[in-house]
Amino acid sequence: MKGKIRDEGILFKTIKFRETSLILKVFLKYRGMISILAKGIRKKPENDLLNSLYTYEFTLYEPQEDGLYLLSEFTLLKEFNLFDNLPAWTAAECAAELYTQIIIPPEENTAYYDLLQNYLDYLKKRGENAILLWWRFLLRIFIRLGIALPLDSCANCNKKKVKIVAREKGTGRLICAECLKEANYPEYYEVLTSSASQILHLLPQIGDYLDKIHPDSQSVEQLNHLFSDHYTNHFRKPLKLRSLEILSQFYQ
Repeated sequence: MKGKIRDEGILFKTIKFRETSLILKVFLKYRGMISILAKGIRKKPENDLLNSLYTYEFTLYEPQEDGLYLLSEFTLLKEFNLFDNLPAWTAAECAAELYTQIIIPPEENTAYYDLLQNYLDYLKKRGENAILLWWRFLLRIFIRLGIALPLDSCANCNKKKVKIVAREKGTGRLICAECLKEANYPEYYEVLTSSASQILHLLPQIGDYLDKIHPDSQSVEQLNHLFSDHYTNHFRKPLKLRSLEILSQFYQ
């Protein structure tokens, strides 16, 4: 092992390792996603202090090559107590699961870390209709990934500040009513519900409307497909989040 390092991070997951140890999946502010071996911690009182989505300051031994970091000690910095709000908790799990699937450049670790912390903090304050906050968070991730999704711009005519009424199946491209009417192959498009269209329009400022908008199951399904198709169209791989499947069930 190399020397000690210190960094704060969000604990994503704990995995039992052998009889007394744990492997911690953590997103660190300056080093990004790492795995930490916590030797013998399951026999110690500190084990009860390790909770998913809590923030800690970790003191670690660096690995020689690509192995596991070794835990020296940790200090709790911030709790994430949303056990009484399962939709908000699941929305937070969506973000953690997403971070395990995307590639984050080392120079952007801090930006992604701060974005996630702000999201978790907002879920604690305004956890109602958590899926709306999840979609807004996903939009911000798309911007950081370089695949921003303009919500008020038609992908066909390129007009801006228009009402979006449909999405192109498989790509997530958004189109306006005029372009949908003139489409040669209307079967390639899915018409959005009025609720889904309204949510798209308000999503950048959705924090002001959390107590006014209540997504129905069809709108949730449509918007999940929209964001998934947009991601897949750019990266040629599906965006499948088990946590999102669970979150969507709260809106059935």
